[in-house]
Amino acid sequence: YLYTAGDATRSYSPRKLDFFTRQIAFIRPGTFVIFDRVKAKDPSFKKTWLLQAMQKPTGQAPNLVVTNGKGRLFMQTLLPEGWAPQAKGA
Repeated sequence: YLYTAGDATRSYSPRKLDFFTRQIAFIRPGTFVIFDRVKAKDPSFKKTWLLQAMQKPTGQAPNLVVTNGKGRLFMQTLLPEGWAPQAKGA
């Protein structure tokens, strides 16, 4: 596996965010695990996760699939419970 972590807190306004960190693990041959930690100053602030993809995802949240040619990306949201990504236009 390969692992990396970063702190992107300073990418956001300190009036809105206490911290934002991201950890990514690549488990060979083809699994990525992305773990974000976000603490907003106000818990009611909307949080979103954005994936830039060539095609619109298909499937039912929390399990989505992006297909582009022979390539396929399977996404599964694990946490927080009850949250599911929204498939938006390509």
